[in-house]
Parts: sequence; structure tokens; C-alpha cells
Amino acid sequence: MAWSLGDQVRTIEKLAVIFGEAKNLPPKGSCNADSGRDVYCSLRLDQEEIYRTSVFEKTLNPFIAEQFRCDIPRDFHLLNIYVNEREKVSNKDKVIGRVSLSRGDILKFHAKEHWFNIEPVDADSEVQGKIHLFLALQHFQNGLQLSSIHPLSEEELFRSGAETRLVLRIAECCDLNTIRGYCDPYAVVALYRDNVKVDQKRTKALRKTSRPSFEETFDFFLPRDWDRFEVKVSLYHDVQLGSSVFLGEVRLGCSAAELRQQEPVSAWYYLGPREEFSKKNNYPELGALRLKLHFTSDTVFPSSTYDQLRQLIVSSWQVQPITCSAAYIISQLVPAGGKEAITPLVRVLSETKQIVKFLRAVAEHEMSNTSDATTLFRGNSLLSRCVDEFMKFVGMQYLQSTLRSLIDRVLSERKPCEIDPTKLSDEAKQLPINTQNLKSYADEAFEAITKSAAECPPILRELFNALKRLAAKRFPKNSRTQYSVVSVFVFLRFFAAAILNPKLFDLCPPQRSVDPQANRTLTLISKVVQSVGNLTSKNVEASRARVGERQNFVPYKEEYMWRFYSQFLNESHPQKVTSFLEMISSNLKTISALPRESNNSSPPVVLKQGSLTKRAQNRNKLGLKQFKKRYFFLTSKALCYSKNKDGNPLCEIPLDEVLGVERLREESFRLNNVLQIVQPSGILYIQCNNCVEEQEWLDLLRRLTASNRHKVQAFHPDAFINGEWLCCRSRFEGERGCSPVSRTELGAQVDLDRELERLHSLVISNWNNFEALTENCDTILNSQSQGTLGGLRAWQDDFTLSTSFESSVASNSGTSTLTDTLNNNLENGDVARTPTYIQEDVNKTADELRAMTVSGRKTSFEIDDARSMKVALMALAKCAKELENWHRRYRDYQKTGTVRGTKQAPISLEDNYIVMKPVLSSQASHKR
Repeated sequence: MAWSLGDQVRTIEKLAVIFGEAKNLPPKGSCNADSGRDVYCSLRLDQEEIYRTSVFEKTLNPFIAEQFRCDIPRDFHLLNIYVNEREKVSNKDKVIGRVSLSRGDILKFHAKEHWFNIEPVDADSEVQGKIHLFLALQHFQNGLQLSSIHPLSEEELFRSGAETRLVLRIAECCDLNTIRGYCDPYAVVALYRDNVKVDQKRTKALRKTSRPSFEETFDFFLPRDWDRFEVKVSLYHDVQLGSSVFLGEVRLGCSAAELRQQEPVSAWYYLGPREEFSKKNNYPELGALRLKLHFTSDTVFPSSTYDQLRQLIVSSWQVQPITCSAAYIISQLVPAGGKEAITPLVRVLSETKQIVKFLRAVAEHEMSNTSDATTLFRGNSLLSRCVDEFMKFVGMQYLQSTLRSLIDRVLSERKPCEIDPTKLSDEAKQLPINTQNLKSYADEAFEAITKSAAECPPILRELFNALKRLAAKRFPKNSRTQYSVVSVFVFLRFFAAAILNPKLFDLCPPQRSVDPQANRTLTLISKVVQSVGNLTSKNVEASRARVGERQNFVPYKEEYMWRFYSQFLNESHPQKVTSFLEMISSNLKTISALPRESNNSSPPVVLKQGSLTKRAQNRNKLGLKQFKKRYFFLTSKALCYSKNKDGNPLCEIPLDEVLGVERLREESFRLNNVLQIVQPSGILYIQCNNCVEEQEWLDLLRRLTASNRHKVQAFHPDAFINGEWLCCRSRFEGERGCSPVSRTELGAQVDLDRELERLHSLVISNWNNFEALTENCDTILNSQSQGTLGGLRAWQDDFTLSTSFESSVASNSGTSTLTDTLNNNLENGDVARTPTYIQEDVNKTADELRAMTVSGRKTSFEIDDARSMKVALMALAKCAKELENWHRRYRDYQKTGTVRGTKQAPISLEDNYIVMKPVLSSQASHKR
């Protein structure tokens, strides 16, 4: 492997926040303890808002029940969850309080549900950003600086009468808070001794930048009797006709003796709140917020590093039995049903075109262990979870084209559809109207689904066809099963689930609020869709004649749902469902003969939409009015925008005309999160609302334009303003770009290296389960044939896997390393020795041992074939060792190339020091 550790290594972080509920929020008025508030929560990376929940009206104990997931595209210091009150009159929302979590806090509460106290907020605590400082002691005699090449001792300095000065250079800052969209920062440097200010100096103010480059140096005289002192660097936003706004500060406790003995300090520091605020402890009671956090950080190496693991996963479908394959084992090692492992497994197998083969093998295994066809795939089995994830992964555009218009109607029209008489104030008047409203929506959903067969992705049809054939083979006497195995996925787990939770399936923007009435309507529609999925001409003969036989027809628990369903159902429904299921599970050779429902008047499928700020095109002068809010729509064919969501398009850009999509540097317009879309006619600049949204638009646009012809190979990272490109200073507007475009994988839907690293991280973080499974395999093999294991166990003498791990991130982080680095070597073919074991289960029969499960270590695992399972575990262990060795080398390399002050030191998440970018050295370069 001929790559250096300093190259092509990425760190990818992912965050998921599940909002549970808030309780005991303070009442709005001091006089009325029961007065509720209109509250919502907002999620921020430092001070940048990336998500906002729905508003919950007139309550002090809102039940939120929302979740948000994203990749984190930038470095951050604090994760802040604000509890806000909406003010309808003033239109200026009020902050009730916040929960503020450092990276260390996030890791401590990873995957745990916890009640967090809500703390107060004021201007002195609302800080973010970093500052780069240089700090050193210099000695002067007769106005001349003494040489640092041959430093004098303290005694020599004292005898010579040399003067000691503290030299501090403020280099630059980044990610500072903006005040009304701008930041005019300046810094104040103060020297303290015994909490008494001795001297103070300040920089000049820089205009309109959150990334100021000060490059100013200050020196302070230090008396000889000073040993310990403190330097405080404070940042402010300059207000010309008022008081400056505090942006944050850094306090450095220093020792003159230590500074004399080391090289000058050069490091980044996080800005913190005022010391006075951080020392407060008499907070008022503001309630608590229940959250569940998931945070992963994976260090991703180049593709060749994962060759062995990739081969094991990709070839899993060929292993017999399938339960002994690498993919199956990894999914079973992870607690909570293996949820964390399902997504990377499905994506790796999908990208390598092996997903249908693997799912077919898993389905065959599960069918062979099922005797009752009515319960097939109804549980939360591995196949069910994989197919769920696979349908979401490849079927999102299909889902959008089928249900997006219905969801938009329900959310915008807000028609009452409640049919539960116990929830109606006037049943006689409301029930007929609500029933008709619900029937209208249910009819639309049913027609949209049953007419969408031709739009179903071919890969899903191939999977459904495989499942139908397996069901027909396993249950030849039950002709209904071949349809039910398809309907349970496509109706129950796909369409009905998407209607029930449209945000989770991208059927409505995350920022769009779903009020309780619309949410109830979606729930009722989802119930109907679930039920019609059970209707086929095979299992519902003479359906109208059976309406009275509840127990043999549709399993509704609620009386009101049964009454509605009896009105909704007609003779054509079973035949339409049967026809739809037959079409989406047909042999692919007959797909071209399927009839297509065409509707030329229907709008194109919208893949992403939202309100963004754009810069007017073909303007030469910079002005505030050039940037305007517009509502953008991105389809598979074009990017267009209008004045508002319902307005007519003002501009439409065909995607096949896009020459490139890149980020724009902040310096051009003093704005963050700006993208540039390069076209033959010019460049369109659009500003996204936050860094997460920017990354989502960038990734989607790049993926949709990846195969475009004539794409540019270079671009300008800055804009053309006042007659010149700010990046290269060329005055020719048509000048070729001065920077190479970002490298993208053409047509790649999946970052394979990232997904493989995630699987490796899950194996490492669940190594206790791995060892438990290994031990049980050994017990079974010893019972079956004592002394004749041939060598399946001999490897462990030379390859002991430790259960203790070191981790610089989370327990399931990709930067984990085994304490013993998984020991020395795994010698293939060294099978001469068979160790002796303490056998606790020698009295058990072979059948009992074969059926035993691993439990007590957060997992349960059935062992079908201990010998094949052991071979697979050995192969996985070998991959784990190879990858963990690379993680260990990379951590050592980071330590070697990291300057924290002047000391070589490990990275500490709780320390205020920030890692400087490692400089590659010959000592830190490792090759395989």
C-alpha cells in the first residue's frame, strides 16, 4: 500500500438528535402559573441554526417526538439545543434557555436517553469561534534582543540585568459570531497578576468579516519577581455609535519559568464566555429537556485499505449457511436489532450489485425456518430491516412521484378527517364531512399507488420477483403467500410508513411544521393503506359479501375504522391490488410490456426544495439588492426558482447545461455557505441557510450533474467583482479557472470507503459480542469432536483479541484501536497445535449446543454451523487487525505531527487547545 498517512485520510462525523419532550417550563406570566407558551426547539452547531422543530402551542410540557439526522460538514465546539417561545405579536421569538453540550458531553451521552437541565442564556454566553495565538518570552539588554540560539540561564539573565518581555501575536480568528449579518471585530489583550489588570492593548477593527486576519504583535514588560500571571484576549464587534458587542474571550494562565524552558507557543483556542458568566451557579429553574443523541466519527482511509473487508461483505451471499456470512454476522453483533449496521450493509451491497442475491439468500433462510405463512416477514427480522432500508435507499424518487402531491395537499388544506366519535364535539354534523374528506384522501392515495407500477425501480422489481418465487416454492399450496410477501413490504413498510412519517421519507421539508390535525389525517390514511395491501383477488373472494365477517377480513381494532372501511371498499379494490403486486413482481424480461400511466400535465418530481438567497445574474456592481430570497426547486431535469413556493418559475436551468458546482469563499460577498453554479451563460450564486443545507444541495447537484459533458476542470473560488477576479486578480471575466475543481466520483451513489469503515467501527465497538460468539463456537466444536479441531482454534494462541479498547472519539468510532493492537500476527496455515480448554458444557448434547445462543453480552445469536461460523469469524478478525493497525499508525502520526503549545501531546477533547494541521514528516510517514 503506497500511500502516506498524511494523504487521503478523511474524518466523517454524523449526528442524530431525537427530541423527546420538555417538562416544567416556566410560565409566561408570573401571576398565572398555568399560562402556557408557544414553544419550539432549535438545534445549532455553535451559533449556526441547522434545524427547528414544530411549534407546540399553549403548553409548558410539550411532547415533541421529532428527530434530525445529518452529516456534520465542519468543525464545531458546542452543540446547542435552544428552547424558544414564539411571539406572534412582536414577531421576535424569545429564548427560554438552552442545553449546551461539548464534544465530550455528546460522547458521554451517546445512544443514551437523558433529561438535560435547561440553562439560561445571555449575551456573555452566546459565543463561538477560534483564535490563533503566538506566545513567547523574549529578553532584551540595552534595547537589543538576546539570541535564542544560546539562551542564558535564569541566574545569568539576572546578573546581566536583561529585561524580560512577554510577546503575544494575534494571527487570525475564524467562525466569529455575526451581528445582523456582519462582524467588525477587534481584539483586546490584557495582562493580569493576582486578578489585577496590569496593562491592556487592542488591535484595530477590521470590517465585515468573521475570519479576521489581524497579524498584530504586542509585548508586555514582566518584572523579575513575576512567576505566574494571566493573559486575557477578548474579541468584540465594533459599534461606531454604541457599545461594542462581546464575541468571546480566552484566558491563559502562564508561568514565566515554563515559558523560558520551551519554544514559543503556537496554537488555536476556542473562544469562551465571560468568566463572570461561567462562574454563575444560581440559575433559575427553567425545566428540563429529554434528548437522545447519536454521534459517530469515522476516520476513513483510501479504498485499498478496505479490500479484504469489502470482499468478505460482497461475497456473503455465496456462504452456506447464510448465517455464517460476514454480512449476517456483523448485523447480529450490533445490539438493538443491528439497526446501526443495516444502513452501511445495504449501501455496500447495493453499490456492488450484490444486494438482491444477498437478500434472496436471507429470505430463503428465513422461509425455511417458518411454518406459518401468515407470519412470514411480519417481525423485525434481518430481511425485513434490510428490505426497509433498501426500499428507502433506491425508492425515494419513486415515492416522491407517487405520494408527494398527496402529502402537500394534506399539509396545506388542513381538512378535518377525524372519524373517532369520541373525539368529535358534534358527531352528527362533523362525522359525515370528515368521513368524506378522509375518503377523498384515501382514494387519491390508493389510485396513486396502484397506478405507479411502471415507475417502480427495476432493482426493486427484481427483489420482489425473487421473494414471490421463493414464497411460491416454500408454500406451494398457499397461492396467497406469493402476494402477501410483496405487499407486506411495499404497502406496510414503504407506502404506509412514508405517509405516517413524511419527514423521515423526505416527502416534506424538515423545516415544515406538521400540525396535530394534519398528523392525525396522515395516521388515518396510513391505516387505510396498510389494510388495502392485504386485499388481492386471491385472498378476498367476494369481498363485499364478507363485509360482515370482521374476523376474516380486515383486522381493525377500532369500530370506527371498520365502519369507514366498509364504506370505502368496493369490488375493484382487490383486483387493482392484485394487478399492482403482479406488475411490480414480474420477471424483468416482461417489464417493457407493462402499461405506463402517463400524465403529461403532472409536475416533475421535486427532489429538493427550499428558500435560498440568490445573487442577481449578469450584474457588475456589488449591491445589497443583488441578493434576494427565492424559492428553489430541484428536479431530476432542472433547477428553477420563483418568488415564492406557489409562484411561477422566474428561471429554469437545465441540469445538463451545468458545467460545475463549487463553494464560494466568504471573502467575495462577506457571506457564508455560498455555492456557485457554473453555466455557459455565467455563474449563479446561491446562499444556503446553514452549512448542513449547503452540503445537501452541493452533494445532490453534483450527483445529478456528474455525467455531464464539457464540465470545467478548473474554477474561480472567488467572484468577479469590480472588474477583476478576487482570487487570481485577472481582469478578463472569461478567464479560465485558477483552482482545480473538487474531485467527485462519477455516478457514485455510495461512499463505499465510508460505509466499510462504519462496519469496521461497529465490529470493534461490539467486540465483547464477537468474543462471546467465538467462545460458543469453540464450545460446540469441542463437544462435537474433542482434540480434532484441526486448527480452527490454533490461530488464537498467536492472535489474542483484547476486549479492552482505546478510543479518541466514541465507543463505536472509527478511530478506535485495540489495546494490544490485536497482538502480533495471524499466520495462515499454522494449524499444528490444538490448545486445551476448560469445557463447561461437556454434558450437553450436540443438538443442544448447536441450538444454543450467545446471551448476556447485549446480543443473542443462533449458531447453525459452528465450523463455518468460526471460519467467518477468523476472516473478520483478520480484517479487524489490519484496519486497527492502520488506525494505531494514524493516531501515532497525529501525535507526531501535532503541536499543542510546544509539547508533543495526545489530543484531548476537553482541552481548549485545537489540533494544528499535521505537517508530514519522514518520521511520520508509514507504508505497508
